Amino acid sequence: FPSHDMVKGEQVNDQTNFWNYGSAQVMLRKTTGLPGEEWTVDLNYNASSNGTDATWTNQGDSLIPATIFKRTQSNSGRGQNQTLTLQYDHAMPGENGKWEWGLRSNLRKNNSRMEVLTAWNQQPPTPSSDLSNQFVINDLVQAAYLNRQWKWGPWGLQAGLRLEQTRFEVTLPDRGDSSFSYRYPEGVR
Repeated sequence: FPSHDMVKGEQVNDQTNFWNYGSAQVMLRKTTGLPGEEWTVDLNYNASSNGTDATWTNQGDSLIPATIFKRTQSNSGRGQNQTLTLQYDHAMPGENGKWEWGLRSNLRKNNSRMEVLTAWNQQPPTPSSDLSNQFVINDLVQAAYLNRQWKWGPWGLQAGLRLEQTRFEVTLPDRGDSSFSYRYPEGVR
């Protein structure tokens, strides 16, 4: 066996990354002939994509004479994200106060994938199902609200109601039946 001070090792890391982002927003506001009445529409769209490519190579002497150990791992990750938000608000005067109501919908989509290849010594790279993965996420939240405000001299009172529905779905295309989802409140489709 070689002595401890003769065993050598080396690690080389090489990585590149990217990230792109864009957004758009449209806002509309309309007043009516009735003092205090107005409605607004707000539309927001955000999208991004990201990625990384990385390779790690580890090489070292072995305790077995004239034998070199070499392991290479290559990771390639990609992701896309999109978020769309649409909101409508309406305010109108009421007796001794005002009414407000609105609707909101928020949709978020995410798709990410990591592909990992490993190679030992001089063998060709093979996909690693233990380290590779893919997630597809859809998240939808819808809501409606109604508020009523009253004023009596220096005093005021406000009451409101908000209804919300959430649908969250995750798909793992490479994992068979590992997908899951939930809806709240349950039973509302």
